[in-house]
Amino acid sequence: MGEGQRKLMLITLEELMKRVEVLLPLIRGWNPDLLVGASNGGIIIAGILNQFLNRELRTLDFDESKQEVRWEAVGNLPGKRVLLISAYPIPEQLLHHIENFLKERGALSIVYLVGVGSGGDYSCFPELSREETVFPWEPSEN
Repeated sequence: MGEGQRKLMLITLEELMKRVEVLLPLIRGWNPDLLVGASNGGIIIAGILNQFLNRELRTLDFDESKQEVRWEAVGNLPGKRVLLISAYPIPEQLLHHIENFLKERGALSIVYLVGVGSGGDYSCFPELSREETVFPWEPSEN
């Protein structure tokens, strides 16, 4: 490891499952109609969460550099309560764009869950940051 480089903390599936289970009562209390997994990591976390919730699951991907939705399998969302899920915080301007995108398709309300970091309504690991963590499905240089 070079000077100035930090070793990344690997979040195990077991740790992720424990944190998801802690958030479940809050999420069930809000009672989303469906989940939208954003990009690869969000889709994986949404799939894990959906094992407990058994809701409809939809997906989208975005381009951070262009601040736009790249592709989507969201469809129409008339009157739906949507739980949007990403592995890492989505930049604020892009998040507003995605929320507007979902509302244009009829979403009644949107709650945002992030795997790591702050910036969402819920976070599995609010004490960690993107720069210091890696999920088991991500490549790691360590």
